[in-house]
Amino acid sequence: IDTSPAGGVILIQANRQDSEIIVSITDQGTDLPKEGQQKIFDHLLSTATQGGENLDAVGLAIAAGLVRLHEGRIWAESRAEGGATLAFSLPIA
Repeated sequence: IDTSPAGGVILIQANRQDSEIIVSITDQGTDLPKEGQQKIFDHLLSTATQGGENLDAVGLAIAAGLVRLHEGRIWAESRAEGGATLAFSLPIA
């Protein structure tokens, strides 16, 4: 979920680490609450955006399901300098 300010940078990286590929997407928006970092993958979650509209996280639940189907991992975390990172790993066949 991107909450970066206008003109904010979104960084997408992919790296090989041992026997898996790790893809991460980092924004400069708001931090994720520590207790909610794994909950963003719950299809029942709705969060309020800055404009007051509701944003369903159904897409994140679908992404989590696809990653897990391929025996990968998916996670989210806040960055110390602000913003958040969403990442997933997939095994290299």
